[in-house]
Amino acid sequence: MDKDMKLNQILQIYIDPFTNLHYSAFYIEGLQNIFKGKISYNRIPFENINNGRRACLLFILLNEEREFKIAIDFHDPNSVKKEVLEWCDVYAKINYHYVETLLDIESKFPNKNLYIIHTRKLISIPPSFGINIFNPLQSYNFIFKIITDNSLNILDKRQIFEGFFRMKLKWRKLIEYTLEKYRKKYIYHLSSIWAKDKESINVSRRNFIRACKSIDSINFEGDLVDIGYPYEYG
Repeated sequence: MDKDMKLNQILQIYIDPFTNLHYSAFYIEGLQNIFKGKISYNRIPFENINNGRRACLLFILLNEEREFKIAIDFHDPNSVKKEVLEWCDVYAKINYHYVETLLDIESKFPNKNLYIIHTRKLISIPPSFGINIFNPLQSYNFIFKIITDNSLNILDKRQIFEGFFRMKLKWRKLIEYTLEKYRKKYIYHLSSIWAKDKESINVSRRNFIRACKSIDSINFEGDLVDIGYPYEYG
């Protein structure tokens, strides 16, 4: 975060409701824990971004003097979303690759000055995991806001609710997870098979599992799961 914007000076947080809650709930939980009572969902500050909003969590921190725009890119490919990178002050990226991600940015911004400006925004973060957020009142308020927003068309609302209900039906609340005793040389991995695989993600996941199973000293547990859902990031 900008050194001039301290946590206790933040007055308001705007979160883009287009984010896919099925994947971004973990990050929103953190924001809710830190900024209780300061969060609202508002599409207006983000409506000029046409590509990448479903693959990212976009939010804005505001104080009395300025706003600070943050993007958390949770989509699996190591590429970036061009419009989002142009929009934000910080671009937090999972699966960041020190060569391929930078080459992708260079292809999107061949101008050297723009390349430098946008690569300075980039930070690498680890992946999250799925959790269920929103108590009943928060769920009601979120659903009511989306339903009554006349600026959203039917497709917009469908996409928003798709992520919301997948999150609600599939994930557990963070408090329901329990700690287990650390096991040496143990790897647990469970991931879904993408029906619309455009980035060789299924191949990468398969190769990772095969590599783990090929090492006799590692106790590996897990597999790929066919969830039968043709989802791809927007």
